Amino acid sequence: MMPRDILMRGATILEPGLGPAGFTFEFREADKGSGGFFAWGEFVGNGRRLELHFRESLGMVAYHAAGATVAHEHLMAAIVGRLHATAYPGFSKEPLSGFEDLRADIAAHGKVFLTGSDDEFRAVAKVAQAFAAPKGF
Repeated sequence: MMPRDILMRGATILEPGLGPAGFTFEFREADKGSGGFFAWGEFVGNGRRLELHFRESLGMVAYHAAGATVAHEHLMAAIVGRLHATAYPGFSKEPLSGFEDLRADIAAHGKVFLTGSDDEFRAVAKVAQAFAAPKGF
């Protein structure tokens, strides 16, 4: 199955959690790049976007709201207090399991993105920056 087909099927997995909050899926592009075939799209609503990229599995997931962009892993870390404490990414070989893991994370921890105010999202995005900052020397 091609990435576009899997992305579209994945969007149907996410829709029950995002649709009631006013989000609809918009397919953006499918093509072949240096790393192979890919597809991407986003759930859009209420001046916010949830960006999804798929190649061989669900890859980059980013939240865009209130003038901020936050990767899924950093947003979840800001909400739960530490990295790698949520379901996505689950690193399964099953292409649709990433969407199922993402659905679980959004259901459990996505309120600030789905229905929170812009000020609430900006505050969590600021905390998420600390988790995104490079570590080391």
